[in-house]
Amino acid sequence: MVIQERKDTALRLLKDADGEFVIGSDLKAATMMCDAATHAIKAVAEHRGWQCRDLDFRATMKVGRRIADELDDSTLHLGLMVAEMFRLHADVDYLEDYEIEPYYQDVCSFVYKMLALVE
Repeated sequence: MVIQERKDTALRLLKDADGEFVIGSDLKAATMMCDAATHAIKAVAEHRGWQCRDLDFRATMKVGRRIADELDDSTLHLGLMVAEMFRLHADVDYLEDYEIEPYYQDVCSFVYKMLALVE
């Protein structure tokens, strides 16, 4: 997948996740949020020339931490942590209803910030 396709996919997943949250399908939306973060990380990694096409979720999160560390950006670290929480929520219904909205905004901010690194 090329960088632009990853960017487009990340943005589409955010939009689709929003729609799923609206109709109450928060587990499906959580999966989409996590996938959006993954595509954003891979877009940055590929932009930097790093091989990441076949990475699983855990390895992709490590790449994301490497990027956040290199940029010394605590907001990127926060976004990674919340993306991981959405992954857990998708698997075991981890989050309470009142937690979803603020965390949703954190992942959106993370994705937008990561994608801005490849413009």
